[in-house]
Amino acid sequence: MKKISVFLSLLLLLCLTTVRLHSQTVTASLKGVITDTSGAVIPGATIVIRNRATGSQRTVTSDGSGNFTAALLPVGTYEVTVRAKGFQAYSIHGVALNVGAHRTLHARLKPGTVTQTVQVNASSVAVQTGSAAQSQTITGRQIRGLALDNRNFEQLVTLEPGVSSTQGTIVGFGLNNVTAVSVNGTRPSASNWMVDGADVNDSGSNFTLLNVPSVDAIREFKLERSTYDAEYGRSGGGQIMVITRSGSNQFHGGAYEFVRNNVLNANNFFNNANGNIRPPVRYNDFGYTIGGPIVKNKTFFFFSEEFRRNSLPSNAVFFLPNPQEMTGNFAGITTLNPASAPAGCISNGPDGKPDQLSPNCFSPNAAAYLKNVYSKFAPNACSAGSLSCTLSEPVNSSNNFRQEILRIDQSIGSSIQLFGRYMDDSTPTTYPLGIWGGSNLPGISNSNVNSLG
Repeated sequence: MKKISVFLSLLLLLCLTTVRLHSQTVTASLKGVITDTSGAVIPGATIVIRNRATGSQRTVTSDGSGNFTAALLPVGTYEVTVRAKGFQAYSIHGVALNVGAHRTLHARLKPGTVTQTVQVNASSVAVQTGSAAQSQTITGRQIRGLALDNRNFEQLVTLEPGVSSTQGTIVGFGLNNVTAVSVNGTRPSASNWMVDGADVNDSGSNFTLLNVPSVDAIREFKLERSTYDAEYGRSGGGQIMVITRSGSNQFHGGAYEFVRNNVLNANNFFNNANGNIRPPVRYNDFGYTIGGPIVKNKTFFFFSEEFRRNSLPSNAVFFLPNPQEMTGNFAGITTLNPASAPAGCISNGPDGKPDQLSPNCFSPNAAAYLKNVYSKFAPNACSAGSLSCTLSEPVNSSNNFRQEILRIDQSIGSSIQLFGRYMDDSTPTTYPLGIWGGSNLPGISNSNVNSLG
């Protein structure tokens, strides 16, 4: 039992240390000055900062210069109430604190009693005076409301100034998740990606991400483009900070499905020309989220699960030997050099030219390949006198996906906030023509991989 207690104590200490180390990228801060109507500072004023969603609150006191600072506040929307003896209470609603924000709030109190309250609403767009960073925050509502071809938030990074991308309109997952995003002219590998303060860069290539949270599980993300604070390190490009959603004092949930199907598509020109039907298209992206309180004002949970079933059709052109030459007959195609083969392997055909190769002279490897591979395919077209023919055939690769995210938030007193987030995903993918090349014929070098995160 003693060993268990020591282990739990060490685990709690590790959690507290981890939160402290990464607090710069998962929290916000609020500071300001408390004055009266004449501009004189008010020391000893009580400032109560209350999170509207969770009910948790932080209480600070203005110093001798009227200044106050509340650091390491969880991302969210707050109500701030200021009270001082001999003055009316001052209450401001809708103070939005985004990830990494250093918001400034000045309160001017009017003489009166504390039972009187002056209420104001905060501006929806706060002027950033606490940092010189060039940055922009995209909220979860914007992420879920904007059209995304593959429901990957990385596409939205390119909406911000100074950002360019070469990855096209569809960002993949697993091995296809290439973050070819350049911020202010830096290399695409120079940006730093974080989820809830944790590094999710693939340190092997720095071009892929280890985890990509579901769009419906993201509260917001922020891109710091330049002149960001010294607390951000590792990379000289952009700093992309993603914050996942958490529960609140009310239960909220949702379900969704996005569908694409070949019955809604037209056939392409090359399929029609070769008499091929529309290749099957199956894209089903579905999932759900649920969050709420475990203990009101104290403990909250959020759970997200998403599935993707994706069939990716394409029309591939393959090159096959001319069926005539597979029998050793090269008449009308080319002439052979008898000196390049053993005696008796090459003979003259009816046209008097050396264009007949005895099948007995095929190498064992060539004979096996002709029998087990090339004999299984019939070309669509062969040009007169050509060594090779073409085969046009639709192929399909699959890129499926499954992800679960569980987050628990715990409020311990007024100054300690803990959270833990577990994310697990897999991306089983089929490559009908192989990953790195190989035999470029359908069904010969199929590859199946699964990128676990």
